[in-house]
Amino acid sequence: MHNSNMIAAFYGKDETAGQRDGAIIPASYDTVETEYWRIRKGVALTDYSHYGKFKFEGDGALEFINSISFADALRIPINRMMPSYILKEDGSVFCEAMIGNYGDAYFVLTEGVEPEKILDLLREEIEKRALATRITDQTQTQALIGIDGPYAWELLKSFMGSSIIGTRYLEIIRGEHLDGMLFDLYRAGKTGEYGYVLKVESELALDFWKKLLDLGQDFDLRPAGYQALDLCRMENRFANMHYEAGSANNILELNTRVMVSRDKGDYIGRAAVEEKLENGIERRLIGLVLENDDDGALTPIQSGTGVYCDGDKIGEIANSGFSFSLKRSIALAFLDVDFAYAGLDYRLEDGKGERGARTVSAPFIFNQSLRIRPQEDSYFNAT
Repeated sequence: MHNSNMIAAFYGKDETAGQRDGAIIPASYDTVETEYWRIRKGVALTDYSHYGKFKFEGDGALEFINSISFADALRIPINRMMPSYILKEDGSVFCEAMIGNYGDAYFVLTEGVEPEKILDLLREEIEKRALATRITDQTQTQALIGIDGPYAWELLKSFMGSSIIGTRYLEIIRGEHLDGMLFDLYRAGKTGEYGYVLKVESELALDFWKKLLDLGQDFDLRPAGYQALDLCRMENRFANMHYEAGSANNILELNTRVMVSRDKGDYIGRAAVEEKLENGIERRLIGLVLENDDDGALTPIQSGTGVYCDGDKIGEIANSGFSFSLKRSIALAFLDVDFAYAGLDYRLEDGKGERGARTVSAPFIFNQSLRIRPQEDSYFNAT
């Protein structure tokens, strides 16, 4: 377990600790609802210590990354990022990967598996392919801190200047400073709101975190744990390796066909992907809005709960939660492809009884950030 997290240690018992990918990080600092609204209406600070961080250098770096990446890394411009996955040979998902092109090197952030296991796979593949590539595991030496919310850009503007407003999604800004502490910025959140990830030396992470909290006092900045982030991620249909993405039989079940590049070289799991492209998948992930209980109680929906149509089982729940924006329970389910369309009514059945559910298209909600005009709006005049 890579448990060298100074931020979690700083809070101690004031947060509810959890584990992600071998790291101890806060599941929550406050109630999930309080943290949820902080992300949806203001600004929240997030600890991403569980991510793996790997740097690739050398003449064979791009070729090697493409040999392990589902998406085509050749398409990434300098100082931009691309979401992707590393697959297993059977086409299921090993881990999520965010690939950044630094020009003279590539930087890969991973989620879903302990970084030690990912490093083992990388070393095995390098030895197998004999490519001129150097891998540096920066998981312990680099820290990632997230800033999310419709006014996240305004907090960053207070110390980075107005140029932050023009930063495009998946763009990288390198070599910035905060009180002499060097950091890189990635515009790469997964909540559907304005989202940024700041990479800083691990030994500076706690001081950096405290400085952000100090600068964010006027924005009522507070931290949010991964439970609220998971809920926001689900509402906006960013696949979660700890739930639906990790239980997919094939990457294409996650509606990722747009990521496929059939003219790139071989990669892990390609044969299984090509087979499904030719013959089709059996099931597909789709969103569900559920009926609330008659008494208004929020009965949890367990993963694996069956989804039925006219008495026949057509799929099962992969992830669920309560949307505070919709005031309803929501879920993601793998359904047989003939039933995986929006606007259809089905039933859920488990040991506790039945509930109605309707399929919906992504995302579940309309984000506040889509209403924000940074040239005119501000946290300080928001209603």
